[in-house]
Amino acid sequence: MSVILRDPTTGVVRLFCKGADNVIFERLAPGQDELKQATFDHLATFGSEGLRTLVFATRVIPSDEYDAWNERYRQAALKIYGREEAMDAVGEEIEKGMELLGATAIEDKLQDGVPQAISTLMAAGLKMWVLTGDKMETAINIGYSCSLLTQDMKTLVLSSEEADQSDEDSDVDNNGTSVVSPQTAIQALDRHFRHHFGGQVEPWSQAKIDEFLFSLSAGTRMQEKELQELHSNINNRGIEPREFALVIDGKALSQYLPSSGAYNELSARFLELAMRCKAVICCRVSPLQKSLVVNLVKKGLKATTLSIGDGANDVPMIQAANVGLQAKSHNGINSPLGARYSHVVMIGVGISGKEGRQAVMAADYAIAQFRFLVPLLLVHGQWSYRRMCKLVLYSFWKNMLFAITNICFGFYSAFSAQTLYDSWVVSFYNILFTGLPIFLVAAFDQPISRKQIMDYPPLYRNGIRHQSFSSFKYWQWQLWAVVQAVVITMFSVAACRNDILLGSGQTLDAFALGLEIMTAVILTVNAKIFLVTNTWTVWNHIAVWGSVAAWFLFIILYAPIPTSNLLGPNLIGWVTFKAMSSAFYWLGAILITACAILPDLVYCYLRRTYLPENYHVIQEMHLLNEEDQRKLRRRERAKRMRRKLTSLVKRRHTGFAFSQAPGVRDVMLTLGLAPVPSEKKDDSQRRNNTQREDEMAQDDEEVFDDTTARRGARDDEAFHDDLSNEHNSY
Repeated sequence: MSVILRDPTTGVVRLFCKGADNVIFERLAPGQDELKQATFDHLATFGSEGLRTLVFATRVIPSDEYDAWNERYRQAALKIYGREEAMDAVGEEIEKGMELLGATAIEDKLQDGVPQAISTLMAAGLKMWVLTGDKMETAINIGYSCSLLTQDMKTLVLSSEEADQSDEDSDVDNNGTSVVSPQTAIQALDRHFRHHFGGQVEPWSQAKIDEFLFSLSAGTRMQEKELQELHSNINNRGIEPREFALVIDGKALSQYLPSSGAYNELSARFLELAMRCKAVICCRVSPLQKSLVVNLVKKGLKATTLSIGDGANDVPMIQAANVGLQAKSHNGINSPLGARYSHVVMIGVGISGKEGRQAVMAADYAIAQFRFLVPLLLVHGQWSYRRMCKLVLYSFWKNMLFAITNICFGFYSAFSAQTLYDSWVVSFYNILFTGLPIFLVAAFDQPISRKQIMDYPPLYRNGIRHQSFSSFKYWQWQLWAVVQAVVITMFSVAACRNDILLGSGQTLDAFALGLEIMTAVILTVNAKIFLVTNTWTVWNHIAVWGSVAAWFLFIILYAPIPTSNLLGPNLIGWVTFKAMSSAFYWLGAILITACAILPDLVYCYLRRTYLPENYHVIQEMHLLNEEDQRKLRRRERAKRMRRKLTSLVKRRHTGFAFSQAPGVRDVMLTLGLAPVPSEKKDDSQRRNNTQREDEMAQDDEEVFDDTTARRGARDDEAFHDDLSNEHNSY
């Protein structure tokens, strides 16, 4: 950033420029080596302390040179097309031959909760990146302060200033700068793997890399298999796996980013290296490079990306992502976030300072602090994902169930195009009879509570692995729709096969069969809601029971309406009342619905009992904890009640209502009218009561602990082991 000023007294035109050290040093006049080296040493010291640095330079511009340049700059600013590029090119002409003034360093503390938020997101299965314009030393120091980097990590550095690299381990660009190639870094990483795992893990071939990068499902399975092999080797050898972090600067990064938009082999090699590291830090990157990194991840990993920032330099990154998020923060770090497998989230939190509303105007969401990203993704994001999955699957299922019944009826009507349902019944099927319950589920359902999600961040991986919605899940629901439609149609036709007679001697026709089938379909669809709903409210009950009541109310009110040109033919007129007056209709609707929903109910029971998902175990643990808390409260109330009763029984009152004069008590004792006090007896009775109370409390405690151990210990231990193993795999 530069500014040109004119001294009003002397008329001298002077340019002042500030920026990153690598940018300013390239624009300095020769002959300042000693000052540059001293400034560079100071910058390295500041960066190692986590301070944010800027370099300042100046230049005196002759008046004639400034006038000529100012005219060119004004012409560039008037262009309609390519204005920014032209202004940048003209600006480069004046920002050269400057004199170094010095450097500044400021402390920019992290926001509250940033390290905890990053740790939680990483535990949820996300891989953290950092995109920042700071120096490499500053970026690494911030990485340690926010718990992105740890002392146990092996750091791989890809820098344009690696002077100690040999010729065989480095490439040389057009400017003669030594740049470490991704192939060299991958070979170094493979050497570490062979060292730690005893050569049992072979380096990945190019075919294997391509399979990982470009095959979504196959790549996921392949990586899971590799992780299983790695952990098997670790367990056999008793060696802890080592984690890696990649640090790369902007110049080296430009070698691997496809600026033309073409995804090449070099980009694939860099992505393969980045995905094998737990954390990636990109420092001294420009706004354009931030957007190119997002596009690289989107194209290379077929990922859904999310970017977050608070400054104007974050706008290109926000616009390049699938989802933009604006953080209205005062402190923070630039950090892109990526997830393993096929789901990657790119996140960049802006730096301190008020930089206008460019970022918020380009974003889809706005949050106040970085730590709010955790509940946004893990809580609300997970709730929304599961709700939308249920909404989509349930909507397709209930419409498939309705349509298949017509197809099944075609086998009995010889495909004569005979309609089974009245047109108005078909019109109101999704609107009035089955639509509202699932929309309330999609709005209010909470499969897992907020506290449970925050306590078990790995639950977020269910969405990353598409366990709630996939092609297999979709066709599974459609198969259930076909099976249930066949059951409803066959049972309804079998019940009406012998022309059931009414009390008047009349028989029911095809439209009565359609009424029976439609009733069973609506009851089955609304009964399914009980299997997919986790959070029940008053509105959910009103929606379910109201939808069922709306069906019966509709056919009662619609039946007397005669056929007209306006409303069309009424196909269920008198049939409605005739069918509803028969026990066959009500008994058949209940039994057929039970037969249709029973296989689904059995499947859900077997799935939760023998093949539960992680959130199933969490739900059961939550219920057991609530039950244990209720038992504990009941036990405390019982103990308090026993103490009160015991204290009442132990009381002994000896009163002399007629006199309290001295000597009266002795007379009463002499006559045997008052009990003789015995301290030994009272002490013995008190000890017996206390011992009996302790034994009763101990018995209650043993029963409580035994019940809790039997019902919860096994699942609790197994689940924590699974989560621990799954977390260690990342």
